[in-house]
Amino acid sequence: CALFMHSYPADLTGEGEAPAKLRDWMSASRKCAFAKVLGERDGYIVCSKAGWESGENTGCNEGGFIVSPGGTYLLITMSSMSGYPEDVFDELVGILDEAYQTYAPLKARE
Repeated sequence: CALFMHSYPADLTGEGEAPAKLRDWMSASRKCAFAKVLGERDGYIVCSKAGWESGENTGCNEGGFIVSPGGTYLLITMSSMSGYPEDVFDELVGILDEAYQTYAPLKARE
């Protein structure tokens, strides 16, 4: 399983046509671990897309922006495990968000 987290200053909560279109496009997805795990939390907006492949080359992935109380960040998960992202990444997504909420404020003070 590979993962990538990066702080991102984008304002996906902003007013106007561009932020609204991006939120709508990125959140119109099904079978998303990010939305399932983080989407119902207060202060969170999840804009992500999931993907999966079955057959000879199995795997799943998800990537997107997470707007959280600690800041906005890009989160990408990829795995060669078969199944839907919400089945493969649920526990991992929660752990990665906890790590971001803990360490991003420390990094910002540097």
